Amino acid sequence: MGFGFLNLSFAKSLREIRKSRGVRSPHALSSLMKFKYSSAEILRRETGKRRLDVEYLKDFSHAVGLSQAEADVLLTKAKIHLYRGQSDDIKIEKEYGRLFWSSRSIFGYSADVIPSLLQSSEYINSILSLIGGGKTPAVTPQARLRWAKEKRELAEDIKIVCNENALYMPIGSSLVMIKQISSIQSFEDDHHFQFRVLPNHIYLQVPSFDSFFIIDSIYCYTESRIGSLTSEDPAVVAKLAKDFETIWASSVMGLKRDRILQKALKFHESQAEANPAQVAEE
Repeated sequence: MGFGFLNLSFAKSLREIRKSRGVRSPHALSSLMKFKYSSAEILRRETGKRRLDVEYLKDFSHAVGLSQAEADVLLTKAKIHLYRGQSDDIKIEKEYGRLFWSSRSIFGYSADVIPSLLQSSEYINSILSLIGGGKTPAVTPQARLRWAKEKRELAEDIKIVCNENALYMPIGSSLVMIKQISSIQSFEDDHHFQFRVLPNHIYLQVPSFDSFFIIDSIYCYTESRIGSLTSEDPAVVAKLAKDFETIWASSVMGLKRDRILQKALKFHESQAEANPAQVAEE
């Protein structure tokens, strides 16, 4: 069933998980697995000398007492390690997309577009038109909106920052931007989902100019004009988490955020007034 792969760093992580759960030796783990795997087989897996597979990871998770959520995280990490070994960036990004929408925690900074969890259907369509060249998107705007609604309801901790510049980035027509910003103005913060704006005058003082997301404090995704990068390296995730703390502390919410949104809305309204023919076409 499933895949098999060799990866030393992931194999070592299994040994660390085993020990952290109080299972001190491969022999003890073998006993918990009802000797389905010998201690020698377990040792070879923990030292990267034998391939790992889905069945073993499920047995391992059950034996050391991982919750279903923890087991799912472990299996997802395994898939990503497998795809990295195959240099399959497309599958890695798809897996990260699945992680994003199924995660419990997201800390994100969007440098040049409205954050995906706050995008309107017209805004999504405009993005897809820009990047898809008229092709039928793999994910429809309706699905994106449904996922965003579910995410807002089910997630435990979402903190999103939008750069003020993104409010002026012309994604679609002025009318699209007017509807998008009007939609954001109705956003209400609660205990599990908070949204802030990073003012323009602070932008150059923050540690990162690229968009990034930290997913469940384990995975990170960064995006810039020259490409994207995914990583599960704890050092990389920790660095971005520190950057996010600085960005979050420098951003504004409440009345200050509302004033920034209102200013951006007036800008796009003035653009619409200056181009009445474009508005009439829509």
